[in-house]
Amino acid sequence: MENGKTAILPQQTLDKSFLSNKKLGFGSSDASDILHYAATGIINNSLKRRISEIKGEIERKEIFSKYFDLGNKVESDVFDYFNNNEKWQGVKSNPTNALPPDTFVNFTVYCHIDFETENLWVELKATKDDVETTLKKYQGQLAWHSLVKDELEKDCSLHLAHYDTSDIYTTPEIYEFDVTKLSFHPISNFVDTQRAIHHGLHKLDTEWETIEAYEEKEVIYMSESETREVAAMNALEEALLMEKQAAMIKSNIRIGLLANMLSRGIKTIKTPNFTITAKDAYVRSSIDSGKVKSLIGDEYESYTKKTSVKPSIQIKLNS
Repeated sequence: MENGKTAILPQQTLDKSFLSNKKLGFGSSDASDILHYAATGIINNSLKRRISEIKGEIERKEIFSKYFDLGNKVESDVFDYFNNNEKWQGVKSNPTNALPPDTFVNFTVYCHIDFETENLWVELKATKDDVETTLKKYQGQLAWHSLVKDELEKDCSLHLAHYDTSDIYTTPEIYEFDVTKLSFHPISNFVDTQRAIHHGLHKLDTEWETIEAYEEKEVIYMSESETREVAAMNALEEALLMEKQAAMIKSNIRIGLLANMLSRGIKTIKTPNFTITAKDAYVRSSIDSGKVKSLIGDEYESYTKKTSVKPSIQIKLNS
């Protein structure tokens, strides 16, 4: 891909009424960018563009592919299915739920949950991925919904509605609704991710006036295979950021827990799922290969062991 250019999907601008809320503030689709900012302190181009849209510095544009269209068709059919099911009477489609206006100074925080009843919030994902992969891929977005729901003190549970499209992923044009492909899964345990989102939003609110405007780059258009690669890269990036956030939390917990165990003379803590053992300080011994090589010269090679390593990729966060 050429340097200094932005790669996007084959695009079509959506109806402006769909974009009105996005101009006011941040929604659940911004979760991964906010999490990236919370973890690294870096405002990536995607987030910078959203900030400029909210400030009114540039126009909001939305893009979609045939997979976006498939998701809309599934959502419409699931809504019809709910309306014909007594359990789901009164279900709302894509209602806007926003935090109180004084939560943040410079922007609104809102979400469009796909379906809402008095007792349920349901986020629908039509995807070729299995349920576990889908939960991981959209953890940020689901945590965002959970954050808004909790802040508004909504007395309802959050669920993922998973619609399996694995058999039609390459040919979405042949889609026909099949209720047996629809399953529901309760969502919980996103406290740490919600906390990270909240931290990122508060930090943005504080630095709002100093954030530079986004500059449009030359655009190149991507093939279908390239769009799938970009989707995979986005999912990988979000997983890495979650992993980094988890590592930071573990590190902070380890420091406090070790000090507490040592001060109280506790050697081991056992839970049903893991065991924590406090290790005493010690001196680690290792061979100084540089000194050995300087002492024995060319003979050093005869004492080394060589192992063939298969091709691989290295993944490192740029932070």
